[in-house]
Amino acid sequence: HVKNCLPELATRVTEQKRIQEDILSDLGPPLEDPMGMLADFIRIFCRTFDDEITGRSCPRNETGGMALREVFEKLVCEELEKIKLPDNIEKDIEIEIRKTSGPKPALFTPNIVFSNLASKTLRSFQVPVKHAIKVTSETVTDIITTTGRDVFGSYPNLKREVHQIATNLLHTKLKKAEGFINDYMTLEVTYINTNHKLFTLNRPKVEADNNKNEKDNMPFEQKNVKMIKSLLELYLGIIRYQLTDVIPKCVMCFLVSEFNAALHKDLIKQLFDPERVDTLIMEDPAIEEKRKRASQMLAALQKAEVMTSVLE
Repeated sequence: HVKNCLPELATRVTEQKRIQEDILSDLGPPLEDPMGMLADFIRIFCRTFDDEITGRSCPRNETGGMALREVFEKLVCEELEKIKLPDNIEKDIEIEIRKTSGPKPALFTPNIVFSNLASKTLRSFQVPVKHAIKVTSETVTDIITTTGRDVFGSYPNLKREVHQIATNLLHTKLKKAEGFINDYMTLEVTYINTNHKLFTLNRPKVEADNNKNEKDNMPFEQKNVKMIKSLLELYLGIIRYQLTDVIPKCVMCFLVSEFNAALHKDLIKQLFDPERVDTLIMEDPAIEEKRKRASQMLAALQKAEVMTSVLE
């Protein structure tokens, strides 16, 4: 009877042995070279993060780079496109003209009227611009978290330390990007460049279209108001176009590329310490216990395999 059961028993032992071997393979070998393993972990983390940003060797359908592009397209392009001249702009233009002309009727419209109104409207661009940078930083933080979870899954201490160092570095780069954008927006608000090539190139057409649509009996001041409104729309469109190009470049340069370039050096500098390595490369106790049980089970199955072969 025992011999009749041996083939089935041997098959089950072989299957269970393969299962335990797969478990041990997934868990990886026990820790032998902590410093070497730490260096490998840091290298893999940085490479995986870079792959997420660039989209290289990434098995997932949605990469971090795609998420960043969505920020640029939706939060920058679409949000800036929504900013229009206020509904009461013509009233604002009339008031500005009267403020600059004093008690006498204006025979011409001074440049200060156009500059003041353009600066005022450009300030409203700052909200979506700053929001885009903030969301980009949050997106990169999510990539750091996801990458850390994938790479350091069974090493919670190392995962926590890497996340802290990476987010601190990101915060530094965020401040640099914000500083650049703040300076750039200050330049645009402070100096309204009516000699901008695109403005001077398109201004004659805007003025011609405006004159064509004017009614013969329209008061001079009202004609001025309509003209200034049309020129404001032209100028704001030019700045909007520039921002949709400048913001992604600024974010990718200061916030993403500089962060990516400095990440490996920062992690090595702060983590590669023989006195800390045992704490950092401390496995989750549950993983250690699982490996121990699998090793014991595999040893028992190997003995069972030998016994069944002897009995056969």
